[in-house]
Amino acid sequence: MTCWRPSPGTMLSLKQLGYSPKNIEESVARYQEASEIPGDREFLTYIGSNQVGGKPLREDVMSRAQLPIAWSPSSDATDDLLTSGYHPEDIKNVRDDFILLARENASVIANPDAAFLSFFKKRYPQPPEKIPVNWNPCPRVVNEWRQQGRSMKKLRYLTDRFVMYWREEGGRNLPWDKLFMDYLQRNGHASAAKARTPSSAVDLPR
Repeated sequence: MTCWRPSPGTMLSLKQLGYSPKNIEESVARYQEASEIPGDREFLTYIGSNQVGGKPLREDVMSRAQLPIAWSPSSDATDDLLTSGYHPEDIKNVRDDFILLARENASVIANPDAAFLSFFKKRYPQPPEKIPVNWNPCPRVVNEWRQQGRSMKKLRYLTDRFVMYWREEGGRNLPWDKLFMDYLQRNGHASAAKARTPSSAVDLPR
């Protein structure tokens, strides 16, 4: 039978609170013997009541064993992610997942901002990319354009305008080919733009 172990989040939280690995391991061993149905929250309570290592969990720390459901990262943490190029909607979605996971694991998080930034960057190791300076439409659009006898210089001109617009606009990780075909359609080149794009697509400057 597999012996119960505290979750990685709980282990990290205890280390952040100053408990040594030796203190934690000794407490885990004693807790396994004393508890019939072990769990992270019960383990934290056990450590607090038994003053492991002579350093009990204070009442105010125990009250933070569950991250508040309305918790939000600080403006500094949010600005760090926004400056790196992450989208506000991604920050919001990951925040919700972070709170849910922390509450499910009953983790004591001494520094929620640092833990959130670490959690976020594991989910999104790299910031979303802007449209590349040398972006080109997909081969299908280029071939249709060429087969219709249209000027490749005109396509290059439209492509450059499209790229310039989106680099200035700051859009990231968008469906560039669909947006470009919609752009062609809006500029009177419907036969070369057969993608099913939403009518709400951004209308680029003509």
